[in-house]
Amino acid sequence: MNTSILAPIPLLEAYCTLTTYHICYAKWILESEPYRAFFLERKTRGHSVILDGPIQSPREAYSVGNLLEAAEILKPDLVVAPDWELNGGRTSDRILEFCSLYKSRLSSLNIGILGMLHGASPEIALTCLSRIQKSVVAIGLPRSLETVISRADFLRQIPKEFPIHIFGIHSSPSDEIDNLLRPEEEGYNIVGISTDLPVRLGFQCRLLDEYRPEPSQLDWESSSDPYPEFTLDNVEDLILQARGEV
Repeated sequence: MNTSILAPIPLLEAYCTLTTYHICYAKWILESEPYRAFFLERKTRGHSVILDGPIQSPREAYSVGNLLEAAEILKPDLVVAPDWELNGGRTSDRILEFCSLYKSRLSSLNIGILGMLHGASPEIALTCLSRIQKSVVAIGLPRSLETVISRADFLRQIPKEFPIHIFGIHSSPSDEIDNLLRPEEEGYNIVGISTDLPVRLGFQCRLLDEYRPEPSQLDWESSSDPYPEFTLDNVEDLILQARGEV
């Protein structure tokens, strides 16, 4: 399983060059030249790049126009379709509308569409899946889904041929990754996991197993890195764990 590390813009070179799998955000593609240049270079190197819209909740509050503009600049492998936190009905409606309006335009740029699964219950999330699975080329499982059901359990309901992307870590990094590696060994196509947790913990001189209480949110424009050795250890450890090498 691949890992996408999320880090502040001034620290991209320090922590986001250790893998070839990346999640990035439309806001910073449009507003930050160093951020844009970094991910354009990842694309020229043949890395896998996924473009998402919202950086934080509520996920529904962002501009589809900005997402499309950023997609035309970056030409990522995948674009995350608009969704609605923990609301399977509204999420599937938004994804289907997005696909009907923009799928052809994105396909002409060789960009696929990833659909997030949401729902206030496992059954609603499964209904969301059944509605969107013929319109998207990949599935995303957001961190918020863990409040409803273990993602490692839920993804076994997804056809094995579907590429699955895990967005965020909800609890213990080691436990969550161990749980995800089991269905991967069963043949489920878990492409990767994205998280900023190793970086946020490192900034507070904490290691991966010191994940409680949850560290403060990432300041995307901060260059402050008071404990770089802790941060780098966290990033490297998480990457190795996701590869099943620890």
